[in-house]
Amino acid sequence: MNSLNARLGMLAVVLLCTSGVASAQVGLLTNRYDNARTGANLSETQLNTSNVGASNAFGKLWSYTVDGAIFAQPLYVPGLNIGGGTHNVLYVATMNDKLYALDADSAATLWCISFTSDTSGGCNNPGGFTPSAGTGPIPMTDILGHRPPVLPDLPVADTNFNIVGNIGILSTPVIDGTTNTMYLVVRSEEAGTPCAMNFLGTQNMCQRLHAVDITTGAEKFGGPTTIAGSVPGNGLGSVSGSVTFDPAMGNQRPGLALVNGQIFIAWASHEDSTPNYHGWVMSYSASTLLQTGIFCVSPNSTQSHSGGIWMWGRAPAVDSNGRVYYMTGNGDWDGVTEYGDSFIGFNSTSGANFVDFFTPSDQGDLNGGDLDLGSSGAMMIPGTNLLVGAGKSSILYVMDTTNSGDFGLEPTLPALPPPPLQDVYINNNIGTNYVKAGPVYWNRSGGLGPWIYLWAENDVAKAYHFNGSTFDNPGTVIIPATPISMGTVGTPGGNAGAILSLSANGSSPGSGILWASIPTNHDADVGIFAGTIRAFNADDLTKELWNSDLSGARDAVGNWGKTVPPSVANGRVYVPSFPAGPTAPFTNTVAVYGLFDFRLSAAPPSITVSPAGSAAYTVSIASVYPSGFPNNVTYNVTGLPSGASSSLSVNPQEVPGNSIATVTTVSATPAGTYPLTITGTDTSGVQSHSAGVTLVVSYNICLLYDSSKAKKSGSTFPIKLQICDANGTNLSSAAITVQAQSVTMVSTSAPAPLDDSGNANPDFDFRYDPTLPGYIYNLSLKGISTGTYNLNFQVSGDPVLHSAQFQVK
Repeated sequence: MNSLNARLGMLAVVLLCTSGVASAQVGLLTNRYDNARTGANLSETQLNTSNVGASNAFGKLWSYTVDGAIFAQPLYVPGLNIGGGTHNVLYVATMNDKLYALDADSAATLWCISFTSDTSGGCNNPGGFTPSAGTGPIPMTDILGHRPPVLPDLPVADTNFNIVGNIGILSTPVIDGTTNTMYLVVRSEEAGTPCAMNFLGTQNMCQRLHAVDITTGAEKFGGPTTIAGSVPGNGLGSVSGSVTFDPAMGNQRPGLALVNGQIFIAWASHEDSTPNYHGWVMSYSASTLLQTGIFCVSPNSTQSHSGGIWMWGRAPAVDSNGRVYYMTGNGDWDGVTEYGDSFIGFNSTSGANFVDFFTPSDQGDLNGGDLDLGSSGAMMIPGTNLLVGAGKSSILYVMDTTNSGDFGLEPTLPALPPPPLQDVYINNNIGTNYVKAGPVYWNRSGGLGPWIYLWAENDVAKAYHFNGSTFDNPGTVIIPATPISMGTVGTPGGNAGAILSLSANGSSPGSGILWASIPTNHDADVGIFAGTIRAFNADDLTKELWNSDLSGARDAVGNWGKTVPPSVANGRVYVPSFPAGPTAPFTNTVAVYGLFDFRLSAAPPSITVSPAGSAAYTVSIASVYPSGFPNNVTYNVTGLPSGASSSLSVNPQEVPGNSIATVTTVSATPAGTYPLTITGTDTSGVQSHSAGVTLVVSYNICLLYDSSKAKKSGSTFPIKLQICDANGTNLSSAAITVQAQSVTMVSTSAPAPLDDSGNANPDFDFRYDPTLPGYIYNLSLKGISTGTYNLNFQVSGDPVLHSAQFQVK
């Protein structure tokens, strides 16, 4: 047994976004969110069990169209400057060797690059890299040959593969947020003999490590680097004591990892159908792209297939000291050079340096029964030193990475661990309940505590409570572990386990959602079949909140994107669908799910009315997203002045649409300026939006003199008036004051003297005369020449400056 020297503090630190990010959003820069591979976004503040579970509140908002199938998890970088603007960006890599930078908040494509000579669809070759003419992705049939359908519901030939169509960018890339660099492996078929000899006898199939600038798509660090290498060994396929990496045979399914400035990459084969394959791990410098380490899982194996690293697309788990953990598949084992069906660990300080392993006691049975331990990948439990992982045997192995006694070969049952620290028996039907997509983990500090979630094939979703050191009720070979919560929705038969993600707002109750991507009704290990996205209350797995089949075609995923977990970020769930067939053009979509939303506006911004008058505002609503808004909207108006009321011409209203909001005042409504808020709330109660308008209530002025009759300059003009409502009803009273402000000529606005005759109007106040009843101001016309003038005055409480016209001769 090789001892572990790491002293881990652990972990699950979610990778930070780029240094230029101004928002508080969390980026999705690596497979399963973080190097622990928890599969959890614990900074999701928009989606929760209430709004996702509300009627018609959540669904498909829009879709992107891309060229090629998607097996890599879409990655997300918030607040990135591209093309002079700040964007939240979704990165999608396809099997046609194209990489898309998509605006994560709209259906727009920011840029697209092609790593082949096909630059169709607006995709350019990355700056600094020009592929040779005729370069393209590798058709699966070029590696495995043509196969006729073996099932009647497989629609066409050549769909009887786990991977249908082309092989290009298969694994999930990794992004270095400090340098804005994405690292990805591109597979291509090229003219001539540019790469190593493969098992087909050609040298035209290549694998290359690229480093691209995520703001422009330009190649960086002198890349790409052609992936190649060999190790000493005498196993099948070796030549002169050396085993060489085969770029056609190597299935680069596991996601990439960035650790201590090293890029870790791993391989299996294609469907156990390529001869004499081996599992491989290599490391490359992130700054130079030079190879820094190489490891073969089974260099001396006499088994025709040995030690593939599959892990259903998961990237390796990484501890806080930078130790990297993979899980291997079927193959020879001797604990010296051969490590089939094992956990294998690597130091990363200067490259991939093998340091330790754990192997189940029944490794021979696993190997002989095609029960790969490495059907899934490992995960570190946040805040601990514990490494966990389960494979086709449906046993979750738990190891303390600071305890060397938890590693090595597991004792033969019925001996108790260690190693490992604990066995958790998810199921006891060996060979039936494969774990492939692996666990997700809610590192919840309060309430129900931390839970791990798994959903095996031919099973339901299950959660297990972690008590800080082990899992509760781990079960035995005879009696499986007791879940703390268990769903009721089963998977279709066969190889159809769910791929999970979890979103929550920290440990907040009611925020946890378990997202599951799953085939709808078929074993989907090979071929192309429909998929469904399901959302469950992560506190209670019996409560399904929503699924993509509830509303027919509106929310449908399309065909299942195998190996791809839902990517949840900033209130959106990004889910690739699979194309309908392997023939060109192999177009694909990424569905974007979220909360439906609408916009609300009102016009005009301000209306002035007199008491007893009414104002009409046009209220407009429209969907925010191309998919439309499925619910009606109900309006209300607040901020009304005393005695006023409101009504809507259409209420509730479908979206899009217009409604007239009429505000009616009464004679007793006081004059003033009133900010009104028109609010629309949808019938689900999830979305509510408001628009502000202003209502100005201003008195109607009723003149009690003939303004067309002029008085002589130097005389007195008695300005008599009443303040009225919109109907001419007199509202004058001693409690309402009227004060003269100025005199101006109507034609030029030039000022004229303002004075009263005698002392009847002190301080320029109009005198209230109950006999009118109304107001009088004895305006002196001394110094006012011939012309038409306005006496401008203010009424108490009235925001409008009023005028009374008079003429001088």
